[in-house]
Amino acid sequence: MGNRDEVRARLRALRKDLLHRRVDQLARIEEELETREVAWEDQAAESTDARLGDSIAVAELRGIREINAALTRLDAGRYGRCVECEREIDPARLAAVPAAALCADCAFASDARLPAHSD
Repeated sequence: MGNRDEVRARLRALRKDLLHRRVDQLARIEEELETREVAWEDQAAESTDARLGDSIAVAELRGIREINAALTRLDAGRYGRCVECEREIDPARLAAVPAAALCADCAFASDARLPAHSD
């Protein structure tokens, strides 16, 4: 899992990246709104772009919340333990998804709406 300081630094760097991406996206949108006249025929395409942008924003905000929750678990000494079953999360999973709150079994069960463990 790495030491707590390394994990904390990685989580904070991921959160910072997500926040910067969101700020950059908002700045681009604001600039476009200020400098561009919208032709009526372009509105449908822009509506689709806006929905896509909203989806991205929701995903980024979810990511920030997940990182904040992981930092809270780290401070509480619970980082690396599944919040559902309390089993240790595989270090390879944490390396790939540092904010993971669920072990692979519980994450799969959550996605599939199935019981997580058979024992």
